Amino acid sequence: MDTAREPSPAEAADARLRILVVEDDATDYDLLLLHLRRHGLRPQAKRVETAEAMREALESEDWDAVISDYNLPLFSALGAIQTLRHSGRDIPFILMSGAIGEERAVEAMRAGAEDYIPKDRPARLVPALRRGVSAAVQRRERRDAEASLTAAAANLPGVLFRLRTTPEGAVASFPFMSNGALRLFGIAPERAAADPEAFLERLSDEDRERLRSGLASAARTGATWRDELRIRTEAGAQRWVQASASPRRTDRGLLWDGLIVDVTPIKDAEESLRESERQLRSLSAHLERAKEGERAEVAREIHDEIGGSLTAMKADLASLARRLPGDDQAAERLASLESLVGRAMASSQSIARALRPAALDHGLYPALAWQARDFEARHGIACRVVANDEAAARSRQRHGALPHLPGGPHERREARGRDRRGAEPLRDLDAGEPRSARRRPRRGPQESRQDRLLRRLRHVRARAEPRRLARDRRRRRRRHDHHGHPAAREAAHEEDAVTRVLLADDHPMVRRGLAQILREAGGLEIAGEAGDYAGVMKILRETQVDVLVLDHDLPGRNGLEILKIAKKDCPALAVLMFSMHPEGEYGVRALKAGAAGYLSKSAPPAMLVDAIRAAAEGRRYVTPELAMALAERVADDSDRPPHETLSDREFQTLKLIASGKRLSEIAAALSLSPKTVSVYRARLLEKMRLATNAELTHYAVKNGLVD
Repeated sequence: MDTAREPSPAEAADARLRILVVEDDATDYDLLLLHLRRHGLRPQAKRVETAEAMREALESEDWDAVISDYNLPLFSALGAIQTLRHSGRDIPFILMSGAIGEERAVEAMRAGAEDYIPKDRPARLVPALRRGVSAAVQRRERRDAEASLTAAAANLPGVLFRLRTTPEGAVASFPFMSNGALRLFGIAPERAAADPEAFLERLSDEDRERLRSGLASAARTGATWRDELRIRTEAGAQRWVQASASPRRTDRGLLWDGLIVDVTPIKDAEESLRESERQLRSLSAHLERAKEGERAEVAREIHDEIGGSLTAMKADLASLARRLPGDDQAAERLASLESLVGRAMASSQSIARALRPAALDHGLYPALAWQARDFEARHGIACRVVANDEAAARSRQRHGALPHLPGGPHERREARGRDRRGAEPLRDLDAGEPRSARRRPRRGPQESRQDRLLRRLRHVRARAEPRRLARDRRRRRRRHDHHGHPAAREAAHEEDAVTRVLLADDHPMVRRGLAQILREAGGLEIAGEAGDYAGVMKILRETQVDVLVLDHDLPGRNGLEILKIAKKDCPALAVLMFSMHPEGEYGVRALKAGAAGYLSKSAPPAMLVDAIRAAAEGRRYVTPELAMALAERVADDSDRPPHETLSDREFQTLKLIASGKRLSEIAAALSLSPKTVSVYRARLLEKMRLATNAELTHYAVKNGLVD
């Protein structure tokens, strides 16, 4: 006999069960309820004995379990199981009957019964009932959770997935993939689960390999895997997705639970942002170029128009001063006017440099050198610019400077700064080759800066000597042609005493003022006037010219370019550069290019006349400012690379040898004999302390002398 006991809390939760009993015997039904109550259950039960009654009961009420007899007059347990299945209810079905035999019990269990309890042994009924009800509740909760997950996954902007991988990181299968895959990739979840390649073939080879290696790496460390992949849709379009997954080891292998999110709109927005940034940078650069162009235009107007007008005014004032009678008050007023014009010229130069330094036309390195000099002048701190050979070469080559001018592409400068008290260097930007590693001509250990300056000036005079000798030969030839004729000798003497000057400036007022000054000076004749490059070359071809007074900026060509061309066509021609630019910025360049002198337009008229006469006599005219610039250049001579010590012809030979030209080809290119080319080669090898053409070529390539 069963004994009553107190129900546990878990059993009390199951006390109010709703049970549908399929039983034709009322006594057995009452005994069933009595047994349940004795074990702590207070069931709400209902007895049915036909299929129709069971269907009505299932449709009208909710039930927690069904307990059925096997044999009924109008029904059976197997029929009850079918009726329960057709109703769609997930309710535990317990078969409780008399002796029916093992085969029938097994048949009922296969049909869907949870358990079989003999009526003569009801002790297992309550545990079986609780177990079946609990399992049914868990199944319902799992279905609800899966339905909620499916609904949530359907509303996500991506794809939930579960992935199984091999130890090497290869994709083995997709046990789960949400319906978002159909919307995002055009792949049904069932297809991806059955055939992983249907998903993987949408990836590029690069992304597929990155997926494999990324999963393998994350599997070793247990970290979350994240990556961005490109997936091709069913329509052939490419979309960017961001995938992330966390590994989880199970008995069946390594599983990954993750999410794939479509980030194509974000990528498109980033690309649009980058394009906007590129356009903004382009616009900013355009605005900077426009502003720079405006500054350059204003500076050019100040330099050309205002500077030219002031130069003409100064020339007129100088002419007027010589013509005024001895009136002290008028002379004082005139001197005041000359002083005002001089200050105005200095101010115009300063304003033009502030708007756009003319050194910018020669590249970044000369501009930095000019800035360093300006800084030194303003603050009294010694400052020199440092640039390695490669950077200076790119700056010079880009701006078309002559390769062997001072400050050319291969000039190396050491830039350091010291304050007035001789403190430690303010800055060391030297990125070039160490001094000890560079070869350069040796000098005596006791040679001072003044000695180097004097040696440089002797070199300048030596280069001017051929022009003086040519002039003397021309004069002797004219005297010989007129020998024996006194009138002819006198005319020849007067002709020799007159210097024919060509004025090249793009401002007529400046040319008029200069012509007036030269005519009043005596001994100077205006051979012609030109306002551009074509005019200069035309007069030089058609007229005898002794001295060319050349502005630095002319329409068509730069002054240094005109100087070089004019010297090539007329070797005996003396060229005097006459410009608004200060001597320190352009004077050394002009002298190196072959000019007889460099004079600022702010110089007094008498200085201009002296410079022209010195140039006509074959001498160089060096102003104090230009002498200072030469001294600074000589002080920096120790840093000059070896190739800057070469002559023009030797430098040309160096470049042709480094370019792979044979001796005969070099001779033909330079219009020289092969023997002369051999002499130039021997000289440059000696100066550069090299032995073979291979070393020469290596040096030229290293220093950017050849492409």
